[in-house]
Amino acid sequence: MLGNLIATILSIPTPLFTRLLLIPYLFHPKRWGGYPWSPPMDITITTVSLVINLIIIYFLGTLANMMTTLRECNKKNLALSMKRASWTLLGWIVGSCVIYLLPFLKAPILTFTISFPFAGFLVTGFLVSIFVFIFSEIGSKIIISDVC
Repeated sequence: MLGNLIATILSIPTPLFTRLLLIPYLFHPKRWGGYPWSPPMDITITTVSLVINLIIIYFLGTLANMMTTLRECNKKNLALSMKRASWTLLGWIVGSCVIYLLPFLKAPILTFTISFPFAGFLVTGFLVSIFVFIFSEIGSKIIISDVC
């Protein structure tokens, strides 16, 4: 439960962290030969940020699974924890697809967070984290039965 809660809470700022910190760092002009420089296409930025988000969520899922097995039966299995982290990853993918297909779910929350900077990223992360938590709990039940 605690590992899944940590993975859920840390999945909220993941889109914000990726888009506003890691992507500008990776695509800085000095890194690609200096000026004159042409910015990368939107599809490149979207693909790179998707891959980075998936890596971060996969790492958080692995950490959550290891914490769960250590708490429940004082054992850990890294390979199995990495395998079952796919449930956390699946929760992030399903949550992102739901938010993409039903954007009106974000609108009521965005109206209350209009004064926060970068509220769109945080609201998206919050709504996706609900799915991350549900799927992480499913993965935790499976890994407890496998390891313990």
